[in-house]
Amino acid sequence: MGEQSDQEHIKGWFDNTYKTKGYRYLRPKSSYKCFITALGVEKGKSLLDVACGPGLMLKVAEENELKPFGVDLTPTGVKMAKELVKTANVQEANAEKLPFEDGSFDYITCLGSLERMLNLDQVLEEQLRVLKADGRFCYMVRNSNTFLWNVKRICGLQNHEGHQGAKSLEEWSAIFESKGYKIEAIHKDSWPWIKWVRWATGGVMMDFYKLRNTPISLRNTFEFIFVMSKNS
Repeated sequence: MGEQSDQEHIKGWFDNTYKTKGYRYLRPKSSYKCFITALGVEKGKSLLDVACGPGLMLKVAEENELKPFGVDLTPTGVKMAKELVKTANVQEANAEKLPFEDGSFDYITCLGSLERMLNLDQVLEEQLRVLKADGRFCYMVRNSNTFLWNVKRICGLQNHEGHQGAKSLEEWSAIFESKGYKIEAIHKDSWPWIKWVRWATGGVMMDFYKLRNTPISLRNTFEFIFVMSKNS
C-alpha cells in the first residue's frame, strides 16, 4: 500500500476502535493528570493535544483551567471529544498538517501516538511550528526495549492495523534532538505500576497526578514521558 492508503487504513482502525470500545480502549481519565504535573502548567494558557482521540487529556486540561485544543484523524474521536469537553476546539486533521498558525500554543501533548504516525519527521516539525517560543512539549512514547514488546515482535503480534511501533530511549532521544527539541526531563510512565499495585493490594488508591519512581529502570519502562522545549 502507498502512504495515503496506509493512512486511511490506520484512520479506519482507530475510528472503529473508538466506535466499538469507546473509553474502554484507553487508561482512565485520572491517569492523565501526571502529564499536567510534568508540564508544570500555568492556568489560563493553551494546550494542544495531538491525536486527542475521545478527549480525556482535553478534559484534564479543562479541569486545570487551561484552554483546550485537540486534533484527531478520526471523526468518531473528534465527535466524542467535542461531546466530552464543550469548551474545547477540536478538529479532524492529520498531525502532518496542523490547522493552526505558527506559535499558537503554550503546551503541546502527544500521548501514545507518535510511534503510530507514518511521517514522524513532518509531524515533529509541525508541532515545533505551532508551539510558542517559550512553550513546552509532553510526549509519551513506547519503549522497544521491554520484554513484552520483544515478545510481540518475535511472535509477530504487533498491531499492524493500528501501525503500532516502538523505539529505544536512545533512538527517541536522538530523533527529538535532531529535529530541534531540547530534552528537559524524561520520566517513567507509572500507570502500569499503579495498576499492578492496585490489583495486588485489593484496590488501594494512589495519587494519579504524581510521577512515580517505580522499581523498573528508565531504560526498561513500558513507555517514556519526554518533557521538552524548543532548542533555541
